[in-house]
Amino acid sequence: MPEKLEHSIEGNESLKLFYNAELTVFLEGDEEFHFWKKLFELANINAHFVNVHGSSNLKTKTDSILNKKAKFVVAYDAHYDVVLKKSTEHEQIIRTYGHSFENSLFTTSKINSLICNIGSIKAQGQDYKANINSWKKEFSEDMTQILIYDIANNYYDKGLRVTNDSCEQFLENNTSLKVDKKKVSDHIDQFKQYFTEKEISTVKNILNKSTKSNWFNLKGKLLKRGVRNVIYNYLGEIDINRKITDNDLIPRFSEFDNQFQDEPDVKAVVEKIKKLKLIFSPTASQT
Repeated sequence: MPEKLEHSIEGNESLKLFYNAELTVFLEGDEEFHFWKKLFELANINAHFVNVHGSSNLKTKTDSILNKKAKFVVAYDAHYDVVLKKSTEHEQIIRTYGHSFENSLFTTSKINSLICNIGSIKAQGQDYKANINSWKKEFSEDMTQILIYDIANNYYDKGLRVTNDSCEQFLENNTSLKVDKKKVSDHIDQFKQYFTEKEISTVKNILNKSTKSNWFNLKGKLLKRGVRNVIYNYLGEIDINRKITDNDLIPRFSEFDNQFQDEPDVKAVVEKIKKLKLIFSPTASQT
């Protein structure tokens, strides 16, 4: 797991030497550690990771890169900054492709392999990938209104709590795969008074211009219960009664399959990480 120490800028820059690494990467927390570790491994970079315990502390590290030319890296969830074009681009600032690391972690291939592995002999030879992709598309489309109002809340700094960290309240029931459109509509109705039609229209236009599917624009934590229910339901179809909690998901998905590296979103971030070699190579440090 990542280290948890505080150092001066010079100390932070020197950590890589102590750990015999090419560079130091600061993370917001422990949960995403295995995700970023895997991406840096795919980029063939030996990195040392440090947990700074929270977004405010990570912002301090980011400011050191932007304002003091600190020679380390920060890696974190993009949130809505990218889709809203609020993010500051810098080679040493690495962001997730989607809103959060979960959007890329929950691959169709891995969901399928987990069903087959947990289902063992009963799931042998089964391929659920087409059905999983259909569910992802339907789920993302049915959550569009939640996405629009959550982005609008961020864009216009309304200070509302449009969503929590689970999609459970929007599902037909606790174990359902389907979003209940009436629940979504009723939930959104309580926030409409805080936004003008023009504000919502502006956000819709921003979202329409996004090159990413709604699956990647949604909050990553909103996907967890849905993904869990997909696994749970397909196991139920083959009479496998296996409890899977939301907390089980990140560790299970952090055991990466061979297909993970071929995901277009993963490849896009890995390509950016690879460029760090030019900045942190011994030759670069001498110039």
